[in-house]
Amino acid sequence: MTSTEVSILDAVRELGRAQKLAPDSLAIAGDFGRALAEIGAWEEAEGEAKKILAREPANVLGQYIRAAALLGRAKPEEALAILDALPKAGALPDIEPARAQALISLGKTAEGEQLRVHRDPVDRLHAHRHHGSVVWVALTGSKGRWYGAGGGVDADP
Repeated sequence: MTSTEVSILDAVRELGRAQKLAPDSLAIAGDFGRALAEIGAWEEAEGEAKKILAREPANVLGQYIRAAALLGRAKPEEALAILDALPKAGALPDIEPARAQALISLGKTAEGEQLRVHRDPVDRLHAHRHHGSVVWVALTGSKGRWYGAGGGVDADP
């Protein structure tokens, strides 16, 4: 297990503890849901999204977590519908890579590639060939996040 994976698992554990201490905190629920999605705990992540959205139906992070959970459970059409309804300006940086992943999962590679054109040069989406298939990487500095059929994986491209 890499140090990044250990750090994510530590974060999930600590956020779970924090949530028990402050169960009404939307900020903790958002961070916890995002961390759960990061480790592939789709049902638990969706549960956190539901908690957030029950209190704030238009909460962007809650909607994103819900969409990530749907993508993780191979429901790209439902995820894309949620992602497309989210604001593009000033939104979470993870939304566009998730949107690209949903489009690619639906076989709309050209549309996914269009997202790359509109990205900020510091945080941009690139297509790469990896093991015979196209995968995407959202780059921030020298680290990245690869997207393919199996979902996102942190990588150093």
